[in-house]
Order: sequence, then structure tokens, then C-alpha cells
Amino acid sequence: MVQILSFMKVELGKALQVVEELRIIPQVKEMSYITGDYDLVMRIEGESSEELHQLFIKQIDKIEAVREINSHLLVKHWTSK
Repeated sequence: MVQILSFMKVELGKALQVVEELRIIPQVKEMSYITGDYDLVMRIEGESSEELHQLFIKQIDKIEAVREINSHLLVKHWTSK
């Protein structure tokens, strides 16, 4: 399994619209509205990097209100005790 965190900048007033478009994508596991340089962060899971590449090309990159995406591969994950 491959996981990435993607930070998104969206057009002003369009965050909820973007969230609704992302919610229908099964690989998008979590989303949060955040403060700072970006508006949304999401965790995406897939079976391979190629699957996630195709997901961005065919779906996520086509969401019109998204202005910028900055994605990072998760290489190790810890949880609290």
C-alpha cells in the first residue's frame, strides 16, 4: 500500500465544493480544513504509485477550484499508544 499526504490551495469560498468532489473518490481516506499556507490536507491510499498517479491525472487534477497541490509520500507512520 502507498499513502500520500496532499496539501491543497483552493479558490476562495470553494473549499466545501472541493471536499464534496473528493469525498466520492474511494482512495481519499481523510480530509481536513487547515490554517496556514494551504486550505485542505488529505490522506490518499492506493495499491501502487501508478494507481495514485492515474488518480491525480484522471480525477483530482481536473477539479477546477483547486489552485495548487503539494503531495508527500508517507514512508513511515506511527500511532499514539
